[in-house]
Amino acid sequence: MQSVVIILYSISTTLAVPSSVPSFNATAESPTSVVLSWEEPESPNGIITSFVCHYISVTMGISHEGEKTFSGTAREGILSNLEEYVEYRLTMYATTAKGQGNRSKEEFVTTLPAREFNLWLLYVYLQAIVCLPSGYCMFTFRLLYVYLQVHFPLGI
Repeated sequence: MQSVVIILYSISTTLAVPSSVPSFNATAESPTSVVLSWEEPESPNGIITSFVCHYISVTMGISHEGEKTFSGTAREGILSNLEEYVEYRLTMYATTAKGQGNRSKEEFVTTLPAREFNLWLLYVYLQAIVCLPSGYCMFTFRLLYVYLQVHFPLGI
């Protein structure tokens, strides 16, 4: 007759705010979006409920700031609705039921320039002046309307 011994261990930790996100990467994907990837904190101190990316523009004359929250199980995400060809300073932090951890080191990324632009031109120029003996003059104008759509490869 064999006997089965089952030993159960219960390990518990004190819930606290997580340590900082050790590293994350930001790569410009388009003129208005950035792809992010990050690692879990070394000391989660509980179940990670979310990761938050805080961003602020550092390009002079552009004021754009915000935060985007990602799932606690996510390790990558996309920041969208950013400004075209603007440099951003990013930080990440993790949260547990006890609150938010310390912010990560800063990461800098510049969104891509627009790949195309539209140009509308309207030329108005005097074509002829005809003066009659009665003293009246007639002016003839010519209008030229031009529409250009210019495309650039990514990264230019």
